[in-house]
Amino acid sequence: MKLKEQESSINRQTLLKNLSLLISFIILIILFLLFNRYKQHQRHKSLQERERISRDLHDQVGSSLGSIANFSELFNRDSVNLSNEEEKTILEKIKSTSRETIETMSDIVWAINPRNDNIEM
Repeated sequence: MKLKEQESSINRQTLLKNLSLLISFIILIILFLLFNRYKQHQRHKSLQERERISRDLHDQVGSSLGSIANFSELFNRDSVNLSNEEEKTILEKIKSTSRETIETMSDIVWAINPRNDNIEM
C-alpha cells in the first residue's frame, strides 16, 4: 500500500513538474510573440515617420524651390522694367525663401538621422 502511495506521489510530482515546464514554455512563447509584435510596431512607426518626412520634403522644399525659381525668373525677365525697390523686394523674397528652405532641410536631415530614432508617442 505504501509503495502505491509513493508511486502515486511520484506520478503527481512528475505531472506537476511536466505541467510547470509546459506552462513555462507557453509563457516564453507568448513573451517572444509579444516582443516580436512590439518590434514590428516600432518599425511601423519609424516607417510612418519617414513617409511623413518624405511628404514634407516634397511639399515644403519643393514649393520653396519653385518659389525661388519663379522669383528668379521674374527678376531676370523684368529686371529692365523694375525699380530698385521692386528689385530689392524680389531679391529679399528669394533670400528669405532660401533661408526657410535651408532650415527645413536641416530639420528634415535631423529627423532622418537614425541616431534620432527615439520615437515616443
